[in-house]
Amino acid sequence: MRTIILLSLFLTLNNSIKSNIDTVQQADTKNFDISYFNKQKDLWQKQIDEENRDRNIFTVFAVLLTATFFLLYNRHQLRQYNKFQSKINQQQNELFTAIISIQDKERKRIAEDLHDGLGSILSAAKLKLARMEEEDLLLTEEQKNKYFSTLSLLDNAIEELRNISHNIMPATLSKLGLISGLKNLFDNIASHSGLSINFSTHNFNERINESAEIGIYRIILELTNNIVKHAQAREVTIQLIKYPDYINITMEDDGKGFNYKKIKSKNKGIGLSNISSRVDYMKGKLHIDAAEGRGTTVIIDIPLKEISENG
Repeated sequence: MRTIILLSLFLTLNNSIKSNIDTVQQADTKNFDISYFNKQKDLWQKQIDEENRDRNIFTVFAVLLTATFFLLYNRHQLRQYNKFQSKINQQQNELFTAIISIQDKERKRIAEDLHDGLGSILSAAKLKLARMEEEDLLLTEEQKNKYFSTLSLLDNAIEELRNISHNIMPATLSKLGLISGLKNLFDNIASHSGLSINFSTHNFNERINESAEIGIYRIILELTNNIVKHAQAREVTIQLIKYPDYINITMEDDGKGFNYKKIKSKNKGIGLSNISSRVDYMKGKLHIDAAEGRGTTVIIDIPLKEISENG
């Protein structure tokens, strides 16, 4: 009996031990599975993060590469456009330079032809006709009136021809230089318009080349004509100063002024356009200070280097 009880207790204890061992083994297996899964999850997440990082780096690199290519392409296009535009501007300047040079030479030729050719013929005709007065001709009163009327017409024709020749190319400018030509111009304008012109010069002890003299003369002539026609001014002050590196032209009038920005924006004013073209041709700088209701100041600087090179 005792043996049976002991055997029963032994079996019960053995089963209990096996059950505990199985429980422990199952728990270890479960813990092992969870730990393995977590490790695998971390590895997968790490791989995903690396792939996302590589993808982001590639995307950023692609965007930067595209942007760089786009900027380089635009820069190349801009350079090509600027180069093309610069070439066009150079060709336009060369064309304008040639036109100005041809115009000035043609003006000089026409003025000389008028003065030396037609002017001489008219003067000779007047002299021959005037000699008839010395001869004892039996003329009626009507014939005498016609004779003196013809002499008067010849005088007017010679004077008009002289004015036309002077406007095309003043003889004083060609023979005596810029300063004498301007003084003669201002005397004529003042006598016909009543405009008071104060003209002063500095450091013009020697003449500059003829092309530059003609260009400066034309600029000042155009400015003065604009004042006479439009400014309703009573007085104008003109200064011409020769510095070591450039020539300065300053003109101030007390006229009614004008809206320079408006005229410039609408490309109006042939006179201003001609002045601007002349200044550009001489590689100079033009500044106009003007407004409605007050006088106008024009400042022009022309480099002597350009004058020397174009001489």
